[in-house]
Amino acid sequence: MTSTTYIDKAHAALSPALIASTRKRLAQLYAATQYAESLVDDLLCLPLVQVAIERRRIAGMPPGRSPRAAAEAAAVELTSLPPERWRAVLAGLAPRQQKRTLQRMLAAAGPFTQTDPDRAYRLAGAILRIIRNDRLPARAPLVRRQLAGRALLLRARALITLRAYADALPVVSEAHAAFPRGSAYARDRMQAQFLRGQVLAATGHPADALQTLTACAQFAVEHIDPAALVDALAAAAVLLCAHREYGVARSALALAAHVAGRPGNESSLPPLYASLAECAFLGYASAP
Repeated sequence: MTSTTYIDKAHAALSPALIASTRKRLAQLYAATQYAESLVDDLLCLPLVQVAIERRRIAGMPPGRSPRAAAEAAAVELTSLPPERWRAVLAGLAPRQQKRTLQRMLAAAGPFTQTDPDRAYRLAGAILRIIRNDRLPARAPLVRRQLAGRALLLRARALITLRAYADALPVVSEAHAAFPRGSAYARDRMQAQFLRGQVLAATGHPADALQTLTACAQFAVEHIDPAALVDALAAAAVLLCAHREYGVARSALALAAHVAGRPGNESSLPPLYASLAECAFLGYASAP
């Protein structure tokens, strides 16, 4: 989402009461984040956890042509084929392999939401048809609901990149409804809420957007999801800068930078930098 969009849609002001509650909520988020980080640090110091981490590190060192790497490569190759050939390939797999292949196809299509959103939209639609019309993976209705939800999220992200916000909002709502209710699918539902916040911000509903994004940040802290926390805080900061609430935005960006700078959270830095650039375009000045 571009900062120009926020400028065009920033006509609805944020009330002083909402700004005050947002400032208070950010302070609470900072305290909750510090507590969560201390718990994670204590957990990482446990000998059993250290052994598990080392085993995973060793297992990941020589990728070669491991079964997992081969499966991921096959999924990428499958997305390059015409969709009408996908069903024949998937139908020949065991249900568990169907699930994993569809998951990897969705993951392979993910980067296209930014680089080639039209292609991402088409891929998401084709995957969704296989899940819903062909009922694959077989004998797995809950898995199909989760995969359908993720395909819908992929489609929504593509529409957001294309700035087709009016089309994106019902897709986001459909994705949120697709995921089964329960803790196992909570992160998926939160991702739908995050996209909803982005769309609301772009369509002239800043108050609802800000409340949605801060709720997503709270969820991310509670579920110890650093990437989701940085995304929510960064999006909220851009929205705040669009309304010239630079002081509150500074608090959100400071917490996002703190989280992204922690060891293991490096993947959150590029989206944070992108949001900082948007904020700068909107008049935000970094502290000297």
